[in-house]
Amino acid sequence: MRPHTPLFHQMEVIAALLVGLMLAACASATPSSSGSQVPGSAPSRQVAPPVATPVCPYAAVGPNVEATATVTEISVVIESTTGFPILAGYLVKIRWTVAGSGPLHVVAHGPGGMTLLPVQGPSEHITPPNEWGTVFTFPVAGCWNLHVTRDRAVGDIWLDVQ
Repeated sequence: MRPHTPLFHQMEVIAALLVGLMLAACASATPSSSGSQVPGSAPSRQVAPPVATPVCPYAAVGPNVEATATVTEISVVIESTTGFPILAGYLVKIRWTVAGSGPLHVVAHGPGGMTLLPVQGPSEHITPPNEWGTVFTFPVAGCWNLHVTRDRAVGDIWLDVQ
């Protein structure tokens, strides 16, 4: 049940006026569909904002990474001399933990089809077992895919180099 006091009626009128003013303001802010325009000006058109597409959608965002891998788990610790984001032209040490036997192979695939081998390594660490070290210097910014293989293990990590 609604109260029928003069104060309540005044509040209803004020609320209705405010709603009407807001609707009028919104209507005047949108482009007119009548086709009228200022003489000598270009017709207005609405342009959708660009859709943000990540440069490197699967990129590591911190130093500890689990690689996408088959057969076994591959874990990675990234030590960049510049921290994150990783910057082109600086040393990046990567410690790989990959179970298996035999040597570790790592290659980086980058922008424009570039292929890059480590500037150091892979070198096997004695302790802990199955840990290897590599050092890369990425020459250009972009999305870099580091592909690792050892025995039957295959894995990848991605780095968004700035």
